[in-house]
Amino acid sequence: MAVFALGVILSGTDKGRGAADQINYHQRVIEQFASQLPKPDLTNYVSATTPLYHLVQAGVYRYITNDLRVLRVLGLAVSLGLLVIVWRSVSASASARQSMALLLPIACSIYVLDPAAWLLPDNAAWCLVALILGTAMGDRFRPRELVVLGAAMAVLVLTRQSHLWAAGVIWAGTFLAAGWRPASPPESGVLLANLDRRVPRTLLAMAATIPAFVIVAYFWKLWGGRLTTPVFEAWYTRKTNPSALPFLLSLTAIYSVFFAGYLLPAFSALIRGRAWLLAAGLIFGIAAWAIAPTNYDLDQGRYGGIWSIARKLPMLGSRSLFILGCSAAGGVMLVCWARALDFRRRWIFLGAVAAFFAAQCVNPWVYQRYCEPYFLILLAIAAAVVAGQGLKVGGESEAASEGPDALEPTTSDALWVIASARSKVIRTLRFFGPIALAGLLLAVSLNELRTAKPVVLLPPGAVEDPPKDP
Repeated sequence: MAVFALGVILSGTDKGRGAADQINYHQRVIEQFASQLPKPDLTNYVSATTPLYHLVQAGVYRYITNDLRVLRVLGLAVSLGLLVIVWRSVSASASARQSMALLLPIACSIYVLDPAAWLLPDNAAWCLVALILGTAMGDRFRPRELVVLGAAMAVLVLTRQSHLWAAGVIWAGTFLAAGWRPASPPESGVLLANLDRRVPRTLLAMAATIPAFVIVAYFWKLWGGRLTTPVFEAWYTRKTNPSALPFLLSLTAIYSVFFAGYLLPAFSALIRGRAWLLAAGLIFGIAAWAIAPTNYDLDQGRYGGIWSIARKLPMLGSRSLFILGCSAAGGVMLVCWARALDFRRRWIFLGAVAAFFAAQCVNPWVYQRYCEPYFLILLAIAAAVVAGQGLKVGGESEAASEGPDALEPTTSDALWVIASARSKVIRTLRFFGPIALAGLLLAVSLNELRTAKPVVLLPPGAVEDPPKDP
């Protein structure tokens, strides 16, 4: 990440989406705020996000240096911090070797590399999302962690208001926490058990996130009843976009393929014992595809990323058959992830997915750059949890869930040889699968850099018009 970003920063290149967003939007906001400090005008500026990132950089710009390369290096430092935060979460369960492999896709994604090289607020927000996800999926909650997470939520929505969904992860993590003290007994494996303890602490978690909601409400009022600055009003005339659901399920399937080593034992257990859950996931994915158009459409915000692949493949009316296959597979993959995780992490994972999916369905622009870092962070953390369970499924060994040909020695030497070979295959996939994903993402990133177009300058204070189909 550092080599990529420093290469872009020091070379002076000004091509591509990252450069365009910096030059036409974020750099101008930073310069505007710097000239207005200590009383910046937050009522309207050329960024669709809340202003904390710009305010911090404006302070550096005004009081320390106006060299944009220094500000971009600070952005790189924040991006490297994202890797440190995810490393802290995954290394608690996975080996150093596995942790390195799980982090590589994040470091190679163009949607993480662009904010590392240019003045974009994305990675500052993803740092806090990773902190919240990692803490919620960690071993146990304590009261002091709610203070930290409440503060993290406030800073998060001050940086990017669209991440308000993450409050739901804090609530779910607290509701399902194993206990507030090390001596506390583990919670029952029943979702609604022990409500006398769970409800009060969940209310405490909700109270800790109230400042985040107050902040979003403040900016909503400041911007005239909008969730973005008024200058972007033309971009947000639509209030919902149900096409986001099959799109997100498709991304779930595509990324999860590279985490097959973590999912195969769960898939095998489901096939043997609860195939109906796989069928339910499949039906859910197909239903999500059926309820909304999935064709390439500039007007409706369906372009770029995998939409460009769908555009070239067969359609059924306004629905892509490529998205159909991926969405159906995504429903199955979610069931496999849930089965692979232990009881508590299973429901936190599903809660995090539901919250993020719901947030994206009210975003009129279904962009892959809004989603890819989320999936790479969440799946890395979930995979590390699975790795920490060993070759187990949902907290119980494969031997218990799959019978005589599981990954434990049996009385049959032939079956043990097969199981041992299978174990080696799974461990190999767990290491090389994420590395293969990283290689693919890095190839995409380098190609984006190679084919990037020069920036088209907009007039000061202007934003480009929403894209339209010819």
